[in-house]
Amino acid sequence: MTHDADQPATTRQHRSPEPTRRTSPRGLALALGLTWLAVVVAYAGALDGAFVAYDDPLYVIGNAVVQRGLSVDGIRWAFVDTAKASNWHPLTWLSHMLDVELYGLEPAGHHLTSVVLHAFVAALLAWLGARVTGSLAWGALGSLMFALHPLRVESVAWVAERKDVLSGVFLALTLLAWHAYVTAAPAPHGGAARWTPRRRWYAVALASAAAGLMAKATLVPLPLLLLLFDLWPLRRPAGPGLLVEKLPFVVLSAVVAVATLLAQRGAMSSTVALPLSVRVDNAVVSVVRYVGKTVWPSDLAGHYRYPLDGWPVAVVVGALAMIVAVTAAAAWWWRRRPGAADARAPAALWAWFCVGLGPVLGVVYVGHASMADRYTYVPHVLGALVVAVVGARTRAAPGRAARGALIVVALVVLAFAGLTARQVPRWRDTRAVFARVVAVDPRNGTGWAALAQALLQAGTVDEAEAAARRAVQIDIDEEQLAVDRMRPDARAHRVLLGQILAARGDHAGAIAQFVEALSFDAGDAASHGLLALSLLQTGDAAHGVNEARLALADAALPAELRAALTAALTTTDRLPNAPSSSR
Repeated sequence: MTHDADQPATTRQHRSPEPTRRTSPRGLALALGLTWLAVVVAYAGALDGAFVAYDDPLYVIGNAVVQRGLSVDGIRWAFVDTAKASNWHPLTWLSHMLDVELYGLEPAGHHLTSVVLHAFVAALLAWLGARVTGSLAWGALGSLMFALHPLRVESVAWVAERKDVLSGVFLALTLLAWHAYVTAAPAPHGGAARWTPRRRWYAVALASAAAGLMAKATLVPLPLLLLLFDLWPLRRPAGPGLLVEKLPFVVLSAVVAVATLLAQRGAMSSTVALPLSVRVDNAVVSVVRYVGKTVWPSDLAGHYRYPLDGWPVAVVVGALAMIVAVTAAAAWWWRRRPGAADARAPAALWAWFCVGLGPVLGVVYVGHASMADRYTYVPHVLGALVVAVVGARTRAAPGRAARGALIVVALVVLAFAGLTARQVPRWRDTRAVFARVVAVDPRNGTGWAALAQALLQAGTVDEAEAAARRAVQIDIDEEQLAVDRMRPDARAHRVLLGQILAARGDHAGAIAQFVEALSFDAGDAASHGLLALSLLQTGDAAHGVNEARLALADAALPAELRAALTAALTTTDRLPNAPSSSR
């Protein structure tokens, strides 16, 4: 380590915004326990939820390695395999494996783990707020403002987003350790001690950061976040020492960033068809949309689509103007009051928010959504400290003003708790998730298709067909706006409608949909296989066998569909010479 952890980068009097008042261990334990309990109670409804057919199969119920629980081979796979889920997050995989060991595939247990982890994040942030401000009450209120915000529901109630709450625990531990490192007394000059308190806390912060990065790669900006934490609320004077001591964290982030980019090589192919200008426009607009949902958390949903024709120029310019205006206002406030205790607070809060969003804005990597509630988990963390610090300063105000501030914040926390309790059931199961998606945005084709799939599995075929037809109709209506990246969705929607029609016995209608699907991708083996089954059902053996031959020649054909084709062809005594599924 090039930086000597015993030599502070700043003088002692600038390490903390104010002396931390001592609190009794009993009082601290009570405050943290109540914070933890409040969060568990608020999210208790998540325990009634099922797994969701939206990444949960990838992470748990459809993952053969995870379903075997903890094992030597499973641990090796967690650290070595980078293709599954297009991410490198070994600790997240291990947490899912541990859940299987403890609960099997009972969803309530998996939900319980996520709720408990999120409650621990809240307790740790309350502790940090109390250390920074000396106020247990305001530390707890700031933490609850974060933990009970409705935008947290997606991270807590969705099993696949375990990585959010797990990385959140390690982020909070990192900040606590960093605060202890900065405020610890340095070793006396000439002292013989090598493992001083400051060095121990630095090591704890570094280890926690490494664990957080192995839980979710969105903590890659952590060195910058620590620098912002230094500037406020720790109020350390800027200088090269602040940069030098972050170098080990930069190395950790760089390693994880490379591992993640390698893992996402396949997933990033979607960015080829989506122009950089479209991704940048969406990133700019998304920042403002996230601010809006932070201040007024309405119309929350599990999927937000991209506008197929891009954002209007006026919307992008307006969003950019707002970002510039907020940035300028924060900088003005800092420069206008350079010696004030909280002069840096607005700038630090805004910078933390934007830096935390950086990895998920989609400029480098884009998924199927334009934004997501879960992406606000890290960006909102510093807000808990802002509430705690600003609130704690009201203690110096006259009695009514101090009580009034406490009551207002407590009411906001209660309002958030109510909205969160209302949002949790919307993640109860796949049907609930996507019913909410299409209620918020009736033009969301992905939402209608996922809802149709859920309805089909529930046996409500009429409703499933209606939902699938909505998805296909949206594709048709917006075909002239769609870019190439949407064509896989258009194909998948037609395949889904074809499967529903086949399940109803309408094989002629199913054939039309499968043929349409092949017009988007003539080499799709599944479409050929499903078309073959419907053709054979209508008695068109010649064309059915030909389609089956095309499907069976593709080694990537799903095993279940391969078996169905083999059985259907056997009954016609015309089994083609095709590769077996074991190849």
